[in-house]
Amino acid sequence: GYYSSIPVGTTVYEYGYKTGYSCGTVQQVAVTVQYGDELGLPEYYVRGLYQSYMQNSSGTNAIDHGDSGGCVYVNDGSYKIHGCVSGMLAPSNGVNHIMYSSPIYYAIDPQNVGFTPKTN
Repeated sequence: GYYSSIPVGTTVYEYGYKTGYSCGTVQQVAVTVQYGDELGLPEYYVRGLYQSYMQNSSGTNAIDHGDSGGCVYVNDGSYKIHGCVSGMLAPSNGVNHIMYSSPIYYAIDPQNVGFTPKTN
């Protein structure tokens, strides 16, 4: 199944290509994030994201470049898709903990010609 709208304090899990599995807690909802300038691209804004504080078992980067598009999910007795990794906030020094994720309701919204996730 899926669970698009989750409140602050919810435990979320993530799997990314670069870092593998991590888990964390939703800190903010409906966040607007500015992207672009770190790669020399024009700046653009993404609205409606979730911000979560993530950790992994090794204490290394819990989120990193290469994790974008990875699945973000919750477990309320069964695993449910929440969305996908959209970005991170990299500190000037230290470990990457802040993940931004896009909720799946944007992808499955029938008014925007969305899709239905296959869950079995």
